[in-house]
Amino acid sequence: MSDISLNISEGEKVAILGESGVGKSSLLEVLRKQLPEDIAFAPQSDALVDTLSVFHNLYMGALHRHSALHNLVNLIAPRALEKTELKILASELNLQDHLWAPVSQLSGGQVRRVIVGRALYQKRRIFIGDEITSGLDFVQAESMFQLIAKTHDTLLLALHNIDFALKHCTRIIALKDQCIVIDAASEGLQKKDLASIFNSEKLLS
Repeated sequence: MSDISLNISEGEKVAILGESGVGKSSLLEVLRKQLPEDIAFAPQSDALVDTLSVFHNLYMGALHRHSALHNLVNLIAPRALEKTELKILASELNLQDHLWAPVSQLSGGQVRRVIVGRALYQKRRIFIGDEITSGLDFVQAESMFQLIAKTHDTLLLALHNIDFALKHCTRIIALKDQCIVIDAASEGLQKKDLASIFNSEKLLS
């Protein structure tokens, strides 16, 4: 994509808008590499292990915090602490009934929640999410955002949903033709102001 200069301040909740293929994922990946030890990352592609349970896929978010031996023990016989923590997280993600089910048995929206949950379990101070509301209805998307915002002051979210971005984010960055065409505070922006970033005239929601 074209050369882009971008500064994100602590505490900002930033939405990156644009059609598929415009460079949102590439921009997030560049930003993620700037502070890899501080960033919890929920990618658009699932990158989960389908044959493992929801518990084990969520636990992968903690691999960097523990030794190889500790992680191996939790793979074979999960410890009480991790069981408790991940039962709570699964409940917050509305996945409590699927904690020990393999990911291969989940719906698309449930898989998306596992991806976000794994990122949350990384317990890092900045959250980057690529299409975190994909496959979720309005209520689920709202719940997901509140859960993320509860533990992270600084958010960068690639989204298609203009209404969701305007409601929840403090700053809007819009991409078109791999360039930033809008970078403004969400306060004062309206849906029609962002319509031009989509090649189709239809506003996505």
